[in-house]
This record gives sequence, C-alpha cells and structure tokens, in this order.
Amino acid sequence: MKEFISVIVVLLVALEFGQTASVNKPQSQACICTLEYFPVCGTDGVTYPNECVFNCNNKDKHAKFLFYGECETDLLFRRYGSKCTDKCNHIKRNVCGSDGVTYENPCMFKCAQISKPGLKIAHWGAC
Repeated sequence: MKEFISVIVVLLVALEFGQTASVNKPQSQACICTLEYFPVCGTDGVTYPNECVFNCNNKDKHAKFLFYGECETDLLFRRYGSKCTDKCNHIKRNVCGSDGVTYENPCMFKCAQISKPGLKIAHWGAC
C-alpha cells in the first residue's frame, strides 16, 4: 500500500511540475500562413507574399510595413541610395541571379538590380 501511495504522489508531483513548466516556458510557435498572394513590401525592400508571412519573418521588428504591393527596385535606390544593402536584414533566403551570383536574400538581390538593371532571378537557392 505504501508503494501505491508513493507512486501516486510521484505522479501528482510530476503532473503538477509538467503543467507549471509548460506555462512558464516561452513558446516558439511556427507561423502558419496561407499560400494566398497579396504582396506586402517591407522597409527591408523585400516583397513578402502576404501580411502573415511578413509578420512571421519580422517578429524582431527589423523591417516595418511599407505598403501593400510588390517592392520596386528603384524605391530602394530613391530611399537609401548607395547604402541599399545596409537596410537589408541578414536572414539567409538565397537567390541565384542570372549573373551566376548567389545573393544572401531577396533584398540583397534587389539592391544588386540597382546597378544591374537586366538582372533576373535564375532560381531560389544558391547558384
């Protein structure tokens, strides 16, 4: 009987500890967004497929919402001039350019388009 009571006490303590731990620990939830394409332009010069994706990629608030629609390459140049890449985040989302260069992310690619107007995306990922 003592063993049975000991097991019950251990289970109750474990259950209580488990509930407390799950409440107090930070939750790292992955964002779940739809595949709908309603583009959003951020101050990082990146066109996000929709507002949900923008918010998920900017939880640290590096980029701010700029406007609904696709970012324009010349917008980056008008706004930031030659310091365009200084405004890009350093989140790796490699883009392979038609020039054979791997750009760290779409913002860096768009900055490169300022000096290379004919530059196109060959494919997503490293070249």
